[in-house]
Amino acid sequence: MIKFARGLAACGALLLSAGIAMAQSPSGTPEAAPAAQAPVSAPQAPAQRPAVQPRRPAAAAEPRITAASPECAWSGRRILSLLVRDDVDTADKHRRFYEQFGCPTAHIGLALRCVIRSDLPPAPTQGNVQQGQALAKALAERVEQCWDKPSMNYLNR
Repeated sequence: MIKFARGLAACGALLLSAGIAMAQSPSGTPEAAPAAQAPVSAPQAPAQRPAVQPRRPAAAAEPRITAASPECAWSGRRILSLLVRDDVDTADKHRRFYEQFGCPTAHIGLALRCVIRSDLPPAPTQGNVQQGQALAKALAERVEQCWDKPSMNYLNR
């Protein structure tokens, strides 16, 4: 359905641009033909040309996307928490989303190394829900810390 809608939009844009181009083209009247065949005047002398060179438009400076930008930080932290919980497939899907913003992919590796090197306690047993909630909170805090400063060593010793 999405492919059909994209194709339909592309055809509509093509027809619209062709209609606009035809509306702007000369109608082919005899008055337009002599003007097109008018002799070209001789080039002007260098002294008569304006001394001002045409200005080139300045290249639009794109804002530099960093790992601290909100869209990169949100999706990057999500990827880290998924990787730590061994959900690699979902993390890969989120990584593609992360890359669409132009976020630095190397930062994910640095932050993941920081999370792995930190001493997080082992996963709790099935019966202890409070311990599981505490571990999830500790993991979320560690992911946030490592995302902000991936070169730090966060050891719980």
